[in-house]
Amino acid sequence: MVVRTKFAEDEANTPSSTVLLLKIGGRTWQGQAGIHGRHLDDGERITYVAADARRQNIAKVTYKDDKGQLVEYFSDDNKLTPEELTKLPSRAMDCVDCHNRPAHTFEMPSPALDKAINSQNISRELPFIKKKAMEVLKVDYPDQATAAIQISTALEAFYRTSYPEIYSQKKPQIDAAAAAIKEIYLRNVFPQMKITWGTYPNHIGHQSSPGCFRCHDGMHNSKDGKTISADCDTCHAVLAQDEKDPKILKDLQIK
Repeated sequence: MVVRTKFAEDEANTPSSTVLLLKIGGRTWQGQAGIHGRHLDDGERITYVAADARRQNIAKVTYKDDKGQLVEYFSDDNKLTPEELTKLPSRAMDCVDCHNRPAHTFEMPSPALDKAINSQNISRELPFIKKKAMEVLKVDYPDQATAAIQISTALEAFYRTSYPEIYSQKKPQIDAAAAAIKEIYLRNVFPQMKITWGTYPNHIGHQSSPGCFRCHDGMHNSKDGKTISADCDTCHAVLAQDEKDPKILKDLQIK
């Protein structure tokens, strides 16, 4: 079970939560398959042809079904001719096609901030902190040293000008928020290396990058009318979606 809490960019930084049951298992004795069982079965179940070097645009998927029959799915967005497609290498799907960030996982601004607010490294009591943090993180700074200075300066100026009472009463929380926001920037953006938000996507899920939707987009079809499913319930059961106070968490005595 996964609980994802995010915060709105309003004055109250209003929280909402999504609760998912992920079907990550292999194969059960009844023959049911989870995400790992379906994609990494014994033998090569899935091969694919990517139209780009970074494997973001999947032009063709070949799947071996339970009867051993091969089914070929072609993307509706594929602009390659059949001749061009046959010249591209075919790759057997393996772990790193999804788990492509085994070490340094680069985050995107919004989920990184949600995590920091949820863990109380950034105080929710600061009005518009999510909105202002998003603004300062997305500035195109020339280098990390400049970013570290200007993020703190911008945050302090915002509260000193727009919320003087908050600034005088909660200066330690503002300083702590600035430090947490700087940390998010410094571990994800490296201007001197031309690494910015989204340069190195994480393919687990589909929140911050196409990820699963590279194939599960409802636009990969076989000649006999089959489609690689984009149905949410294929990989997870949604128990609550963007709810302020999900009942399921109360029922499970988690909240």
